[in-house]
Amino acid sequence: MTAEHNTNRRSDNSDEQLEDPATTTARTEPILSYLQTRERPAPRAELIAALSHPAATINRALDALEERGAVAIDRGEACDLVQLIDADDGSIATASQEQGPVVAGTINLRPLIAFDILGSRRRREFLRLLASDELFDDPRGHTIVNLGGALAAREIGIDVQDVSVKQRSARAAELKDRHLPLFDDYDVVEWDRDTDRVRATDTLEQLVEILNALGEEFDFVPRE
Repeated sequence: MTAEHNTNRRSDNSDEQLEDPATTTARTEPILSYLQTRERPAPRAELIAALSHPAATINRALDALEERGAVAIDRGEACDLVQLIDADDGSIATASQEQGPVVAGTINLRPLIAFDILGSRRRREFLRLLASDELFDDPRGHTIVNLGGALAAREIGIDVQDVSVKQRSARAAELKDRHLPLFDDYDVVEWDRDTDRVRATDTLEQLVEILNALGEEFDFVPRE
């Protein structure tokens, strides 16, 4: 890297640091106003879709707000979730009971963790599947292979017996490698690794209740 390039780079950074306060306010105020209307965290993709600014502008504004301590950004596996920080005590601002359902207090998960879990379309489908009457009440649990087949059938819209071996195996492998470890860590399921059987817990049922209350809130999140 040449000295001239280094000089130009320092100059660019200096200009960015000396941004007019009015410009910073113009970038950040729409985000703060939007977040104040919500009772739960907002996915980054939702902010970009809802506000009439380029994605790069929104991302820079979010970085500035996070640096100021005005918002908390939970960078999850499925999506980034943004929530206001209470200006008085520095805590994450959450809805009151009068404003609507609050994830924390309903289940033993932090709000941003719960919404990270629900941020994946495939995890949502799996939660609904395991909470269904024919699966939830079975005390023996279910094998990951069988759950992979049932999940494939649910997503594709076919009968379980019509699911191919490839489809069943692909879903089962993804569940085992990516999703079940997260569910198990937060007691959403009980996973016996010796037998590879999975059983739903009360936490899963409560998550599905929250998911049903949200409706199509997260439909824009791509399938994993």
